[in-house]
Amino acid sequence: MAVFVLWCLGASVLSCHQHPGRRERSFQLVNFRTMTNECNASGALQIDVQRITAVSRRLRATSIDILAEPLNILRREIKLICPRPLLMQYLFLYSFEHSRRDDVMTGFSGCAQINGSSAISWEEKLRLDVLYGECQSFWLDVRIFLFETWSWIRREVISSAGQVAMVQFTGTSAHQ
Repeated sequence: MAVFVLWCLGASVLSCHQHPGRRERSFQLVNFRTMTNECNASGALQIDVQRITAVSRRLRATSIDILAEPLNILRREIKLICPRPLLMQYLFLYSFEHSRRDDVMTGFSGCAQINGSSAISWEEKLRLDVLYGECQSFWLDVRIFLFETWSWIRREVISSAGQVAMVQFTGTSAHQ
């Protein structure tokens, strides 16, 4: 995979970004890079949508870009099954109820991913993340793992219509 990313996008195969983990402690999540380093006339990076190539769209649509995340599992920063890490800038947008999602570690896959991933609303995604924390068990983790594995085998793509990734979170009705 690394050689493919290197061939398509050039040097710097991995992408590392700060994400909040359990109890909002930050860590660097490792992914395969899916955007070019294309800059505008002033030298600043172009907006995301202009830096994504056709190959990048496919990597993201099939979730192949996250196959570097086992490095985070080995470093014990995330678990295999738990809510997916969100972005640091989303922390202040959570309602009190939704902030409970950070009572558990973040992970590679969780309830929101097997129930629609990017195709469900932020309200539903956060509700499922909180529900996972309330109902966390070995058997729930097994069910999520099996469902996720079956989705990958069947090559199911779950994403928002016309989107490369989930739309940006701007807060919930409970927050506003």
